[in-house]
Amino acid sequence: MASNPYEVGFAKPPRWTRFRKGVSGNPRGRPKGKCNLATELEKTLQEKIVLLQDGKRRVVTKRQALIEQLVNKGISGDLLAARLLFTLDRPSDQTPEPTAPINPEADALAIKHLVKRLKKIHIEEENDES
Repeated sequence: MASNPYEVGFAKPPRWTRFRKGVSGNPRGRPKGKCNLATELEKTLQEKIVLLQDGKRRVVTKRQALIEQLVNKGISGDLLAARLLFTLDRPSDQTPEPTAPINPEADALAIKHLVKRLKKIHIEEENDES
């Protein structure tokens, strides 16, 4: 055993039985290969379906069919579909421009005042404790 004594008791199992090789510490955890919602959604949207358009059969993904339906509804006057389309059409990397120009001097002054206020609060808290 170990040279220093180790107390075995509640929430202190013997050291030689704690972690066994090949045995999971979370045996009833998430099963291997289990997909999350985003993966399942992506897999479903990539499935192919057959559409009849102008009497012809077309094979498209569910994603393509969904987008076509959304566009058609938006064109026909469905405002909710049109709003959703414009939201989806916006590039995701678009960041809003700052409303005020960046001024390093003003930023430094604001930080200086903030530090001063925080020090004052800290001193007041120390005085309250004593």
